[in-house]
Amino acid sequence: MTTLNAIAAELNARQIENGGAGFSNDWAGFYNISDDEARRIAERADNLSGFEAIWENETDWRDEEN
Repeated sequence: MTTLNAIAAELNARQIENGGAGFSNDWAGFYNISDDEARRIAERADNLSGFEAIWENETDWRDEEN
């Protein structure tokens, strides 16, 4: 299990490496998901790649109202 903070740190490093300003924990702005949804995905992911694979290919992490 990976924490949301670990995913955010990995994403921040990737953004900076690619010349971006970094990641400011704006899950809604970056992935169009809530903080709770991001936390549920992170709990299942091993790393950022896993987080993005779950985000792109699965739906059981979504808030019930979506």
